[in-house]
Formats: sequence, structure tokens, C-alpha cells
Amino acid sequence: MNLEERVSRTNEFYFLKEFTFSTAKFRLPAQSEVELADDVIWLDDLAVIFQLKERSDDVEFSEIASTRWFKNKVIGKAVRQVKDTLTYLNQYDPISVTNNYGQIVPLSVREIETIHKVIVYSEGNPDPVLRPKFHLSRTGGLMHLIRAEDYIGIVRTLLTISEISEYFSWRSDLHATWLSEAETLPEQSLVGHYLRGEIELKPTLADAKNLGLVEEDIEEWDMTGILHKFLERTTDNDIEGIQYHRIIREVAKLNRGELRSFKERFVLSMKAAKTNEFRMPYRFISPRTGCGFVFIPIESQFRETRRTGLANLTMACKYDQRLNKCIGISFVRDGDGRFTVDWCFQVAKWEFNAELESALKKSYPFRPVKEQIVYRYPFKTDTEKL
Repeated sequence: MNLEERVSRTNEFYFLKEFTFSTAKFRLPAQSEVELADDVIWLDDLAVIFQLKERSDDVEFSEIASTRWFKNKVIGKAVRQVKDTLTYLNQYDPISVTNNYGQIVPLSVREIETIHKVIVYSEGNPDPVLRPKFHLSRTGGLMHLIRAEDYIGIVRTLLTISEISEYFSWRSDLHATWLSEAETLPEQSLVGHYLRGEIELKPTLADAKNLGLVEEDIEEWDMTGILHKFLERTTDNDIEGIQYHRIIREVAKLNRGELRSFKERFVLSMKAAKTNEFRMPYRFISPRTGCGFVFIPIESQFRETRRTGLANLTMACKYDQRLNKCIGISFVRDGDGRFTVDWCFQVAKWEFNAELESALKKSYPFRPVKEQIVYRYPFKTDTEKL
């Protein structure tokens, strides 16, 4: 498997095919087709653009030749290609490219607030020499230079696009604050420093041990199984083409602490629907993304009117919490022991509504919402949190 295939498969597995673009080609006006980048992750207001460079394993290792290759292919050609990508994004807006699901999606630079520029490379020799981890371009800004093995390790450690983005931002801060350490320490130490979460402390080699101290609780928060199969399982006629991206995008943006809260309520609602007993809806709001979620177990006798109830309760939750966007999820037991799960996404600027205000005061349908700190990285050794 070559480098492009490794990065593509890694990105689409962890960050979904809908938001991964491994054949990001488009046609310029009255010109031939060009490649936007070797790989792109685009999720709402976040973009990560990749240029990939691989040196053949068959080439006999020579430090001089390897250094020349790195200078020409990584610092030279890949950097120019990243700058070309930035030019395309700014000159041709939007750009329609095909994602790894085969769907044509318009990418617009006007929607992007955060863009990470990443060059992933593989030198094809067993004993690589120390290479720069950053390149600062006068016109292209800061670019991350990362070995292929390190990039795969970063993804498998941090797992969510939210945390990957945070790490690249953290890495940029290390470049500005602790340049010498950032350039000389192994990538594992930089990731461990991020997990610790104290940018004012100098990174050290010992930070790498933090990777082994994080509690492995993937089952508590992982939602990729549901998200990967979202399109094939949806039966909602209102969700066509790429419109359903609006829903899975909001879930995909959550970090593991938020996903833990999400999955807990998802599972509780599923269990409540299984017993076919009345339960008040469960709620979860992410102040970081500004999106609310309401989970609604529905008794089977209300199956035929479930979508009306879902829409009404989603609207009520959105209004009650003064949100601009809210996702509702309802659960009802089927006769064959399976479940029907319906999703509803409502987005609009919050405005006062006298009718809703009166209805909520008269009959409040929700459990109280409690504010709490959600820790992402619990230590294995004790109750201290990273």
C-alpha cells in the first residue's frame, strides 16, 4: 500500500468518507483538470489540506541523497503545491470536488475559519535523520511537516477530527513558543505535551509517557459505526443527496468527551425504547460547537406520530436553550426486535416566540440541564485528569 492509499484509508475511516477527498480534482474555467491537493479533510468551517511525498524503499539509503530528496520534494515541490491549493481556494469559490463516498460537494473558502496545511512524507529508509517539523512560508504561512508513521500514530491516538485540529493548532503554538523543543523532540512527546494541556510548560522527552497513561475507553464514546452507516440506513425522504451531511457533521465535530455524553444518552434512549416505557427526553448541548441534541424514547403506540413529536420536541429544545441549531433523535421499538431511529435537524437564529414560551411554561417536557466540565483524557493511574 503506497502513502496516498494509507493516508486516504486512515482519513476516511476516522473522519468519514463524506468529509474526506482523496481524488480532489476539479476543472478550471476553460482549462484542463487540476488537482486541488493529494488529500483534503473538510468539515464545515475546518479544512486540512495534505500534500504527500514518498521516496521509494528500493532506493539505497544515502544521507546526502535523502537530504537532497527532502529538500527538493518536501520543502520544494510540496510547499509549492500547498500554495497552489490556497490559490485555487481563493480564486475559484466554490470548488466542486468528489468525496470518498462518490458525492460531489462544493467547497467554499468563505466557510473556512481554520485551515491546517500538512505535508506528510515517507523517506523509505529504516534510520531517518532528523528533519524539520515545520516550514514557514512568506505567502503560504506555517506548514506542518510530518513523517507518515507519525501522522498515522497521531490519528490513532487522538481519533476525532476535533482533536486532530486542536493538535495541529497546538503544534503551531509550540512552533511559536518552544521552537527548539518542537523541532528536536519526537512527535510522541509533542502529542503527549498536547494531552497534558499546558502550553506554558516546556515540552520534554518525558511527555511521551502521557500517551500510555490515557484511559482506553473508546467503547464509551465511539460513534463511527453509526455514522459510517448513516446514509444506507436512512429512509427519510427529506434527506437526499448530501443534505444529511448537516446532521452527521455536527456529531463528527464533537470531541471524545462530548461524544461520551452523546453516546450515553443515545444508549439510554435505546434501552428506554426497548422496554416501551415512558421516559422524558435526554439532552446534551455542546457550547463549543453551539449545537444541542435531544434524545427521545417513544412508546410504540405513538409510532405513527413519532416524526411530528420529534420535530416539536427538537424545536422546543432549541428554543428552551436559546440555540441556533439543534438535532433531535427519536427511538421506537419495531415489532421484530429492531429499532427505528429518526433524526431531525433544525437551524435558525434564535428569536423570542410567545407561543413557545407559553407552551413550555404550561407543560415543560424536559429534564433539567446541568452544566458540567467534561474531561477528555482520564489517567489510568488515578482520578487525575489530563
